[in-house]
Amino acid sequence: MKYIGIICGPLSALSIILLTESFWWLRVSNYSSELALLWGIVWLATEIVWLVYLQGRVPKLLSHLRWGPSVVLIVALTVVVAFDQLNLLYSRHRLRQYIYYGAEYPSPMSNLLLYNNYRGWCGNGGSDVLYNNYIDTTLEGFDSEDPAIRKRALETAIYLSFGSTDDQFYWLIDKARFDIDPTVQALARNHRVTYR
Repeated sequence: MKYIGIICGPLSALSIILLTESFWWLRVSNYSSELALLWGIVWLATEIVWLVYLQGRVPKLLSHLRWGPSVVLIVALTVVVAFDQLNLLYSRHRLRQYIYYGAEYPSPMSNLLLYNNYRGWCGNGGSDVLYNNYIDTTLEGFDSEDPAIRKRALETAIYLSFGSTDDQFYWLIDKARFDIDPTVQALARNHRVTYR
């Protein structure tokens, strides 16, 4: 138990690098390696002073140096994942409300504000993640017998397909072209799909 700090210190330095590189919105500094090195030097100096001179109860500073960044990393990961999942569930609920009831939103393009949990820098990646998060919810609506629900589901699928498509979308467009409702047919025929 006495030498647990030898393991915890380097893990804390690694946690600092992970926090500052992976979670760019938590960025404390643009110099994550230097910050981790500084943290490691302070930790090592405090650890040596404690081992050589104090040998008693672990000082609070040393406890913070050992455990602080690792605990912050675990808490940050937990909070970010929970936040993303809750926002995705809420956005899917709002999307279902729009598709099935036409609730509150006159147009999915302007007012749905679907949550996107993509944190990269590429716009195509963002639209691909948005599509993958919500296309299944849209496809559920197209199985309805009500033509207004099918029309809103198709509109939403077209909106989501702006940056990304797959076989599900092509299947939906093909099915919509032969729908019994003429407004759904017209919407599907007016949308151009480039097949692979």
